[in-house]
Amino acid sequence: MLEAKQALREWERHFPLSKISGDYVLQEARFYMAVKDWRRAHVILKAYCEQVDASSFLPPAAQALLECKLQLKEPNDDIIKFCEKMKKKLEFHPAGQDIDTMLHVLKQNSR
Repeated sequence: MLEAKQALREWERHFPLSKISGDYVLQEARFYMAVKDWRRAHVILKAYCEQVDASSFLPPAAQALLECKLQLKEPNDDIIKFCEKMKKKLEFHPAGQDIDTMLHVLKQNSR
């Protein structure tokens, strides 16, 4: 994990704008997920998913954020709200179907 963190730092030094327009945010969150720091990954991904309307990195970020929410054992109602919001953003993307499936399961479990 140390090598991964060093690679992220080096990337940031050379490509600081990648934090805005690239997948740096996603890679950083995946690093924290790999070391089981679900809260830090959640904060990074939540900010990204809330601020970005369209990006090729939004679907994997939304899926990673969903995993963080599940690992942090957030209440089903909060996860359902998130899934509904992401479903609208990813309506025509295959990830939207995955989120729709999760939404269906969560609603079934809430009954």
